[in-house]
Amino acid sequence: MNATKKLKALSVCVAVAGMSVIGGTLTGFVPADADTINATDAVAAVQQVAPEAVSDVAKTTSDTDTAALASVSGVDVSVPVDPSDGVQVSGGAQVAIGLPFADVASNAADSQKAGVVVYDNNNGSWTVPVAHADGTVQISTVITSANAPKRYDYPVDIPGEQAVHLLDDGSAYVGIIDGNTISAYVPAPWAKDANGAAVGTHFEVSGDVLTQIVDFTGDTAFPVIADPTFEWYRGLPTVKTTRAETLALATPVSAAKMCGQVGKVAGGAGVALCVLNLASISYNSQRAYWAGQCPRLMFGPGVVSTIPYKDSYCR
Repeated sequence: MNATKKLKALSVCVAVAGMSVIGGTLTGFVPADADTINATDAVAAVQQVAPEAVSDVAKTTSDTDTAALASVSGVDVSVPVDPSDGVQVSGGAQVAIGLPFADVASNAADSQKAGVVVYDNNNGSWTVPVAHADGTVQISTVITSANAPKRYDYPVDIPGEQAVHLLDDGSAYVGIIDGNTISAYVPAPWAKDANGAAVGTHFEVSGDVLTQIVDFTGDTAFPVIADPTFEWYRGLPTVKTTRAETLALATPVSAAKMCGQVGKVAGGAGVALCVLNLASISYNSQRAYWAGQCPRLMFGPGVVSTIPYKDSYCR
């Protein structure tokens, strides 16, 4: 067996806004005391501010130790009853994602929404992990007030020498620093308050820890929602570039021409994403070129990331 390296990584989302379930349909309301929400309220809050986070849920089963087990898109995702067991992912990637505050959190509670469970972290925050039908995993955290934590760490066990790395656009990936081995990609985090306004948030890396910081204040309208997603490398369209192509990508006009070639790998949607992200791609390609590297373009749902790599193709 490969030795695994424990990474404290990949953070989460924040949310709170009480809601209830009536006749199987989630209906929003604002509770008198945001600190007294339950599991159903937590999921309804996420649905109110970021409905995509708890929609398109994979079909799941459960047993004594597993709150939700899904097998989709070549990936098996296991969400445990005991939060200290972490979310287990196998198939395209072999990753175990620890859950925040697992040492003090309660066991998984039923949210009354199929395939979605909730952990009360007993500190003013709730964790809501969801396996989607496309195999991606979102881990939302519901934050009830300004007294809740601002930092959310996720311990992750991954194969071999892989680690978590930050990219210039605020996203992150799990893999080897040379960019040639990638297990997972995490788009840049975002956060919204109860009114849908943006709340400052970002990732930080310290050693083997990737942390999401959510910069709410006492004046923030709670709930807040911040929702990173784990996308497994298997199945994500990627385009590796040569040194000559890297130099071309560093110029927006030349990069626009190269976007047309992306369609051979990433389809029409990939071409559109490439064009929409020309400024970022050009900037990151310049940085890669002067560092003696080449950019690998990775296309996820609605995003394109530029990951620097170096091998015999990059010449």
